Order: sequence, then structure tokens, then C-alpha cells
Amino acid sequence: MDENKRTYYDKDGKSYVFEEIMTFHVDEIGKTFLAYTVNDDNVSENVDVNLVEILNMDSDKPTFKKIDDEDINLVIEVFNSLLEQ
Repeated sequence: MDENKRTYYDKDGKSYVFEEIMTFHVDEIGKTFLAYTVNDDNVSENVDVNLVEILNMDSDKPTFKKIDDEDINLVIEVFNSLLEQ
């Protein structure tokens, strides 16, 4: 498996393989997030970036969930600042 590809699981146990851009923690809310893309054809240069909250990150089956509405603006702000570094 590619170095940047990881498998995550949804709450129902279904697995997904993503191309990981980065994981990052937002101290203000104490949560960890994944920025990823699904580049299925491994050719496309312009692909959407998605953000999700990671639960159970240290387990063999890390899970993810939609970012809470009250957290999304802060998460996007932190992600964008990390990209600029």
C-alpha cells in the first residue's frame, strides 16, 4: 500500500482507503482531524480535499465522523494555516 494511503472505518465498520494529506489536532476543542482525498485513478491533479474527525486514532481500526457544525470553521482555519506553513 502507498505510504500516504490509509484505511479508516465508519461507525458501521465499513472500510475506506484514503490518500492522507495530513492529520492534525486542534487544541482548542481537543479533537484530531484528517485531511484526505480520494484519488481513485491516481492520475487526476485536481481532487477535492475532505476533512473528518478521527476517533480511536491509536487503534487498529481508526474511525471517522463528520465534523460537528460548531467546530467546522475553526477546523478549516487551522487546516488552512497549516497549509501555509
